[in-house]
Amino acid sequence: MTDIRSAPLDRKQLGHLRHIRNLSAQPDNDWSNMAAARPMQEDFGAYRYQLAYMFLALALTHRHRLPAAPGVFQPVMDRLIQKMLLPEVWSYWRDTSAGGNPDYPDMPQPTQSIDPIAAMNIMYSGYLHAMTLMYHYLFDDPKYTEQGAISFRMRPLFWGGEGEGYRFDYDEKSLNDRIYWQMAQSGFLGIACEPGMIFQICNQVPIIGFRMHDFLYGTTLSSDVTLAYQQAWEDFGTLTEDGHYNTMILDWRREVVPGQLGPDIVPRLPVWDAWCGTLMHSWNGDFVENQYRHGIEAFIERRGNAEIAIRVNDAVLGDSVAPEHGPTTLCHFGFLATWAAEVGDDVVRDGLLETADRTMCPTWRDGGLFYPRDDRPVDEDGNYRFMDPLTGNALLAFARLCPPGGLKSLYEDRWKGERFAQPALRTVNAGIDVCEARFDPATNCLRFTLAPPHSTAAGEVDIGIGPFDPGVDRAALCAGLTDDTIRAQCEGENAIRLIGRIGRARTFEMRVPHA
Repeated sequence: MTDIRSAPLDRKQLGHLRHIRNLSAQPDNDWSNMAAARPMQEDFGAYRYQLAYMFLALALTHRHRLPAAPGVFQPVMDRLIQKMLLPEVWSYWRDTSAGGNPDYPDMPQPTQSIDPIAAMNIMYSGYLHAMTLMYHYLFDDPKYTEQGAISFRMRPLFWGGEGEGYRFDYDEKSLNDRIYWQMAQSGFLGIACEPGMIFQICNQVPIIGFRMHDFLYGTTLSSDVTLAYQQAWEDFGTLTEDGHYNTMILDWRREVVPGQLGPDIVPRLPVWDAWCGTLMHSWNGDFVENQYRHGIEAFIERRGNAEIAIRVNDAVLGDSVAPEHGPTTLCHFGFLATWAAEVGDDVVRDGLLETADRTMCPTWRDGGLFYPRDDRPVDEDGNYRFMDPLTGNALLAFARLCPPGGLKSLYEDRWKGERFAQPALRTVNAGIDVCEARFDPATNCLRFTLAPPHSTAAGEVDIGIGPFDPGVDRAALCAGLTDDTIRAQCEGENAIRLIGRIGRARTFEMRVPHA
């Protein structure tokens, strides 16, 4: 049986990568194809979630499927981090931090803040924390360790800042410290998203970030935090009595809220189990897999044609809690797919993807694949139809690209630093897709496959390969790669540049003599 991690990416997987690349390359503040139904970045269609889950989809693909192609991923993932720092992504916190949730009129009045990192807001800071540390870990690039490298700057034209605007500077270490000490101050229950609300889901993300910190700096933060987290939640219960994830704790009441959105909404929304299970599987695999086996059937319908659909009920249709402002984006379909992919249930994952491909308008644009927004809850036959931008841009990409246990393996298995000395595709131009890229140290062979993007007659190739030891005869390697369509040449002190044009998928094997 072929290991899916070593199999070449298929057309749809490549399409997802291309679409994410296209979105990352849009000019600052161009959010085309990313706007959600509700305004003000208030729900799960917010830009921060789309950027974060596109980032995670790329991280898993690089780590597990294209390990010798950092040039495909590094620039895109860096651009996603830079977009996380744009005011339109984080400035919602100025209003959200003031509190006033109408569902909970007894909530104490918090102190309003503009700084999105200083307190609470783990629904943003946790993702940025994991993204910057993961970027450093995957690419050995310390750019976010520099003081002020993570900088929040905003200069409104008509209010605040006494004309100078606002600026809040961090780096990956100070960001990590801020989050860790907030976690400790909570007794390791977790950090609030909105004031007073400690969600289980969002507190899984900094645990992944702490693990990246451990890999980089030799600390034990992730094991310390997960142990304390489990002890802290014993008093409330990670799961409800009927085996579903508790959603959050109302901190001022010390009261747990089960799998629902608010006090008047029908419980057991699929997203709470699926989202929490996807992320928690990284560090608590057996627990999540046991809960998955118990919980998944409550949310899906298995159909005879191999498709799997969401079970439509009042809870799912109750997403439209404020129809005058558009339906609330809860991403049931997308997170059910990521949950199934992460725990290794290929039948459910593939069935959901089959349903999406048949009924949710898969769209190809500029070589990229996505599922465009559709605000209809159900179609004329009563089938679930809602498609939000987080699901259409990021979550179905995550599900299609994530191998079984993708996050779990990323968390548990430290990637050895020796890979940075092995030949790999270090730079890759935008005009070509990379279907496979893997270096085998046993044979000292770099194997990679290139293909033109979808609906493109030919792909332009401009790739940098390296590093090579000084004693390696790079000229001989170049001669072995050069033909009528591809030219290879030595570049710098330890690299090879591959230039040309290809009209179909081509596989290259470069056996590097030991120096």
